[in-house]
Amino acid sequence: MLKKISILVCLLIIGFAGYFNIALAQDTPISPFQNSLQKTSLEMGYKPSNLLGNISTIISLILSLVGVIFLVLMIYGGINWMTAGGNEAQVKKAKSTIGQAVIGLVIVLSAYAITYFIMQSLAA
Repeated sequence: MLKKISILVCLLIIGFAGYFNIALAQDTPISPFQNSLQKTSLEMGYKPSNLLGNISTIISLILSLVGVIFLVLMIYGGINWMTAGGNEAQVKKAKSTIGQAVIGLVIVLSAYAITYFIMQSLAA
């Protein structure tokens, strides 16, 4: 059991670290309509604080982490099902794990849709 938990934690850390590398590589494009002072300040590294953008980034990060957890649970349930060897109790447990993971995914996608709708409404 401890070995399975440590593998799960390692996979989560690897997935989480991979997300950070992608997120940190993004940059804000400079609009041609900005004045020269704004262009110069952006070139020097100044990035204006945007509360709505920060909240959106945090929510996106949390939902991405939950997506990684879903993937790990699906793989875990699938491996348990494949290695059940005819043991009905283990098959039932694997089906339950996969079912609960799918329900969790539906909840996460609903949360993402609601968050996206609210953020778009606030930004307008």
